[in-house]
Amino acid sequence: MIQASFLLWGALKGIEAHGQLTPITIDSSFRYLMLHSHAQYFETQEDTFTLEGILNLPDEAFQPAHKPGFFFGLQKSAFWIRFTLKAEHSAQDTNLLLEVVNPYIENLQYFLLKENDRLKTDHALGADFAFAERPNAHRNWQIQLTLAAGDSALCLLYFPPGRSPLQFDLYLSEQSNRLERQELENIILTSYFIILLVFLTLIFLVNRIARFRSLWFYFAYVALGTLLLFSDLGLGYQHLWPESPLLQQASNLAIANLYLIAGLQFVRVYFDTPGFFPQLNRLMIIVMGIAAAFVPFALLHPYTPLRFSHLLHLLHYLAFLTGFVSAISVFVMSILKQQRILAGWFLFGFGLHGLGILLTILQYISWFPVASTTHWLYNWGMPLTFYPQMAMMAGALVEVPVLLYVAFYRFRKLYEDAQKQARSREENLNDLVMSIEQERRRLGQDLHDTLGVQMAAIKMRLSMLHEKMADSQAQELELAIRDLDQTYQEMRTISQNLMPPSLERQGLAVTIEGLLSRLHSAKPELETHFFYNAPLGQLSPKARLHLYRILLELITNAIKHADAKELSVQLTRYDDRMLVTVEDNGRGFDGHAKKNGMGLKNIAYRVKALGGTIALDTQPGRGTTVAIEIPLEKVLMG
Repeated sequence: MIQASFLLWGALKGIEAHGQLTPITIDSSFRYLMLHSHAQYFETQEDTFTLEGILNLPDEAFQPAHKPGFFFGLQKSAFWIRFTLKAEHSAQDTNLLLEVVNPYIENLQYFLLKENDRLKTDHALGADFAFAERPNAHRNWQIQLTLAAGDSALCLLYFPPGRSPLQFDLYLSEQSNRLERQELENIILTSYFIILLVFLTLIFLVNRIARFRSLWFYFAYVALGTLLLFSDLGLGYQHLWPESPLLQQASNLAIANLYLIAGLQFVRVYFDTPGFFPQLNRLMIIVMGIAAAFVPFALLHPYTPLRFSHLLHLLHYLAFLTGFVSAISVFVMSILKQQRILAGWFLFGFGLHGLGILLTILQYISWFPVASTTHWLYNWGMPLTFYPQMAMMAGALVEVPVLLYVAFYRFRKLYEDAQKQARSREENLNDLVMSIEQERRRLGQDLHDTLGVQMAAIKMRLSMLHEKMADSQAQELELAIRDLDQTYQEMRTISQNLMPPSLERQGLAVTIEGLLSRLHSAKPELETHFFYNAPLGQLSPKARLHLYRILLELITNAIKHADAKELSVQLTRYDDRMLVTVEDNGRGFDGHAKKNGMGLKNIAYRVKALGGTIALDTQPGRGTTVAIEIPLEKVLMG
């Protein structure tokens, strides 16, 4: 170890002499620094390259890392990264944090040499180790460094070949400043996921009412996307599976493929791709099948040989790109063919999120390695140590409210259409009922004016004939006259029930009183009560007619079927409502068994047409009470 320390220190002096690697000056004003332009890297095919071998390399073997971040993609090579630090001569030690931003790095080692100090190493870093073994309990890999006044130090990081893409940002921060920014980042992330959870809750609540099949797939898509970002940030390893390094390595691929399946299924169902875009639909089904096959592979990912793992990663990225292109194609073609309204909003909502996914995949395969949203934010004075592309995180916040707007718009349109259809059905039914009532009025009038007059004339002739006949024949004729008179009375009753003349001339109260009076005359043992304080004289013709039919049905049921001895009818007003009650002491019946009877259905329809509600209280042997509550504004004339 001491020999290695001398080698490192000699290397440090050599680097400074050649001027190949400018030291990073640590003074009282130092706060944070992104190291991509202050470090060099060396790529080797041998993952057993020793530290002594690295120290003996010429400076020309190292390359400057001028790219915005370290983007190496899927690599079979190992990488060494080096930079130097130099503290000013101050009175206090400087505490620093070196931060590697990528929670999926499987293994990394760091080496530090300071003047007159021994070599320090730490091998307990990377996703191969439990979260508790980290020097700092943080979602990223944080390494604590301390420099005394006037100290110089050489730092080296070693990344062996890994199964996941090697892509990370490297930050050096003054410790207290990093803790302050860490609090801000925690607030940002907490707020971010609270917003996503609120959106998820809204999607769930909306679909509990709207019951759109496609929206359940979108709910799964957003939930899996939220979990994917949570894992991608390293928060899953920190909070959900800290003792499961293998699960941390497998989580990204497994969740990403389930996320892809849910997203494509939502697009297929919502845009009805089997009917409108059959070719794209077949392509999406193939992609979903490939993604489903990748899920078990993701769980075995930590055990997969390196070369085979890289190949499957490439296939996974190809499937993701194909799914992304097919979904965008559906949006664009829907706009062109006008198959779905608001398809442009989908394109806008998914665009930013999809751009973040596309950029990430292209960087993984080293096709587009020069863009970094975190680097842009750093240049604007807002350093954020988040691993996922900021475009992808921002896109998730954009697409969810866009989709909620689309869902609300669609739900509102369906609701308005349903309301229009309901109003149309109600108007048609009202028209039908009024036509039936008009036909009843005509039929009742015909019975009274024609058949009634004819029967009265026949009775008069028979009476005259009865006076001229002998006693023996007159007795038989008298019986015939009595039968005719009874038939005439029944005909009059039918005529009045079809449309009592008093309902239009004298109103509902007089008509009900007359009905109860006739019932009492026909059945003296029946005790009737009628009370009202509602403004029955102000009822609209439709309301007067519906209430009459309702009361006629209830009163008839009480007399004919319940064998009631006492009957009470009340129409009372309280506040802005009218309460109609019909109560008898008859046999009662099983309300549940007869709730679908034609009579009760007819009453229920008429009550609904008046905007009211009905309550039935009855049991066998206990009588029956029917209570109907109606808003006065629905039944009074305007």
